[in-house]
Amino acid sequence: MTKTIEISDETYEFLCRTAHELETQNNRHTDTPIFRIYETQKVERREGCGDHVERLDYDGAEEHYCQGCKDILESTDYDYDQLPEVFSDACDCRYSDGATWTFDKELLPASGGYDGVAFLTEKAAEEYRQDNDYHFNGSGVVYAESAFRNHELKPLIAAIKEIAATGAAASEGES
Repeated sequence: MTKTIEISDETYEFLCRTAHELETQNNRHTDTPIFRIYETQKVERREGCGDHVERLDYDGAEEHYCQGCKDILESTDYDYDQLPEVFSDACDCRYSDGATWTFDKELLPASGGYDGVAFLTEKAAEEYRQDNDYHFNGSGVVYAESAFRNHELKPLIAAIKEIAATGAAASEGES
């Protein structure tokens, strides 16, 4: 069954551009890709189980620092940039209870309000990432995921392609 729908020229152009991207982009070995921005995030691990250790920096954490670091803070008007590395000979914070935390760095979907954002095309995701890189740790990276189990999104993607293809075929028939 064929249906006729009325849409604005702007909407039609958008559908055609999006359909073109959907047809020509690298689908990264998935039938219906969606693209998301990932970023490196620190994931807390229990003591001794993470690959990285940092000094805690919340308000009041300095009371748990080693005496050497407390002295440095007092003599530098609390300039935290003057503190030595946690594993240097000048710092014993790693032995002080509550002065450090252990974590791993993992590539995870972007957080901070961006953890549900997905794009139909890699181009749109990459443009968004570049235009908003200040929101992401290390500027983020675009990864493909699959919409293969999304019973709403798969037919919408197919509809975008079909509308653009039908419109293109109709335009060719008119010329």
